[in-house]
Amino acid sequence: HVFIGDDVVIYAEHQAHRMADNTGPVILEDGAHLYRDIIIEMGPGGALRIGKDTHVQPRCQFASYETPIEIGEAVQIAQFCSFYSYNHGVEVGELIGAQPLQAKGPILIGDDVWLGVGASVLSGVTIGSGAVVAAGAVVTHDVPPMAIVAGSPAKTIKMRNASALRPDEVV
Repeated sequence: HVFIGDDVVIYAEHQAHRMADNTGPVILEDGAHLYRDIIIEMGPGGALRIGKDTHVQPRCQFASYETPIEIGEAVQIAQFCSFYSYNHGVEVGELIGAQPLQAKGPILIGDDVWLGVGASVLSGVTIGSGAVVAAGAVVTHDVPPMAIVAGSPAKTIKMRNASALRPDEVV
């Protein structure tokens, strides 16, 4: 009960110097929609779960190494979003691509979150349920539930608090 569009690529990295034996599963729950040209890249320590009724629009990228990425239910992910659960080492004297990968922790996205066009979510970030991430935001720190964040790095600009808003202002 999932939809996978044209040219969606799901793969695990297998190279002689990087064994992917401990790569976890890719789980798509009922009603998950992956539209065209999405790339899901898995590596050692990585795993991905996309929750029930979550929609991922075209040309998004999920790269899960070292720690998992977990997307909640009824999440709306706009085009060109990216999720990276790791980073490269940057020590001087060794090629960046040859350095060990580093992770701050998993990426955890709560239920009913909306990520705008081109948002990027980095290692160790939790985005609380009901949050909104503005287009182009780079999320480097946790986002509280019901927060609206924007910028690079993303900062809270407003809270979604329906009880404090007029009906025409509800986000």
